[in-house]
Amino acid sequence: MALGDVFRAGAMLAMVLGLFASGAKAADRGPIEIAVLPYFSARTLFQQFEPLRAFIEEKLGRPTYLQTAPDYQSFVARTQRGEFGLVVTGPHLARLAQVEAGYQPLAQWKSALRGVFVVRGACDCATLGDLRGRSVATPDRLAVTTMLGDEALRGAGLTPGVDIAFNPQLSHNAALLSVLRGEDAAALVWSKAMVTLDPELRADFRELAQTAELPIASVFMAGPASPPADVEALRAALLEFGGTPGGREFLERSGYEGIIPVMADELGGLDRYLPATRAAMGGR
Repeated sequence: MALGDVFRAGAMLAMVLGLFASGAKAADRGPIEIAVLPYFSARTLFQQFEPLRAFIEEKLGRPTYLQTAPDYQSFVARTQRGEFGLVVTGPHLARLAQVEAGYQPLAQWKSALRGVFVVRGACDCATLGDLRGRSVATPDRLAVTTMLGDEALRGAGLTPGVDIAFNPQLSHNAALLSVLRGEDAAALVWSKAMVTLDPELRADFRELAQTAELPIASVFMAGPASPPADVEALRAALLEFGGTPGGREFLERSGYEGIIPVMADELGGLDRYLPATRAAMGGR
């Protein structure tokens, strides 16, 4: 073998060994778990977030898994204990995690958040006032959509728990199904929740009213124990994901416009929801 060939073979071997060592080093840092607030059923969430999971796993070279919790209470409790390395959560819950548990904002969905009251097409309701004396299916009391709906009803002269009954469900799609089953007159859900329904079922609903709008929909947060290198790597991957084919498909299916940066002080405007959030958690 010529001397030049020996050098080339040696360089190639060094590169392969370097890539192997780099991959091993990434794997040694352990898996990445993306914890998603259970605003939809686990099956729906895992289907929606699979493209993001696969992208982060490939981009960072580490095994990446999706997880959620059976309900908001347990998810928020685990978040506040610092158990999650990467969280996708509601804006007010992100603020709570930031101020009380040391989570760091990474990115946000480019989308506003508002709730909608929906009824079946045959319902005789024309305004929120027509819901007086009836029940409304809602997501968990910890959902900011529920809090926005409470504000909307009070603005219409209705007192939840007195003039109207809230019937909390495990998720937004469960609230919609409760109306389809005839258990509640209306559902209060996130405006993008309708995408989880089959088109035929979706056609059976009509919008009755909307809540006020929040400028932040959902936030990606890095856990308090995340090393600085992981924080920056995750932030870069999240911001890149929206421009990939899988990212564009994900955004189209979920109704988001993109993934954009979030500043550390940007969540401060959500402080007004923290008292209600703490009360819903049991008065902490």
